Amino acid sequence: MFSSAPLSKKQKLSNEIDDLSLHPELIHKLKQAKLCSLKAIMHLSHPEIQKTARVSASEAQNVLETVSEALLINKITSGN
Repeated sequence: MFSSAPLSKKQKLSNEIDDLSLHPELIHKLKQAKLCSLKAIMHLSHPEIQKTARVSASEAQNVLETVSEALLINKITSGN
């Protein structure tokens, strides 16, 4: 799960995926594909996430939705 508290500057830069509400196995696949930050994931398309992380279409969609939500919450709570 991710916190709704504003992130520090250092935390904003890293945006680690560990705090996302994704299945641990899916997080592991993303890390193996070196997709460890929200920014890295958001720069990829749905098919690119599928191919890079070797996940299903529904898993890639879940990743994109979860990362988008996390970024939106962080933006709202940080006031940027």
